Amino acid sequence: MNEKELNKKIGELQKKMDPLRKELRKIEDKASLKEKQKLLGRCFKYKDSYGSGEKWWIYIKVVAVSKDVFTHLKVERRPGGFLSIRLEDNFTYHADYFLHETEIEEEEFQEQLKTMIRDFSFHIKEEED
Repeated sequence: MNEKELNKKIGELQKKMDPLRKELRKIEDKASLKEKQKLLGRCFKYKDSYGSGEKWWIYIKVVAVSKDVFTHLKVERRPGGFLSIRLEDNFTYHADYFLHETEIEEEEFQEQLKTMIRDFSFHIKEEED
């Protein structure tokens, strides 16, 4: 087979393979999303220090999933009075993204969230006085 025939054959095979690759990707995405949906509503905690010596707990609840993203509510209280409640997206292709963290009951997450909201309210009232 000469180079021209070889290139023609490659082109023909690629035309056959492209639709198959797209179909395979759709099937894989559907399976991946189904696995990720198992995390929906689950709560986790993990310790972090952002590179400093002292560690603290960060609490998260998975509130939405899509093909490529986990959206979660994150509650964090750092030493020194830093308080944070935020909605974050983690871009990942792995359904087990949060499984390296400690799974907790919804009640523990809700308690941390309520405490954080109470503390925010306390700080706001303190500043108004």
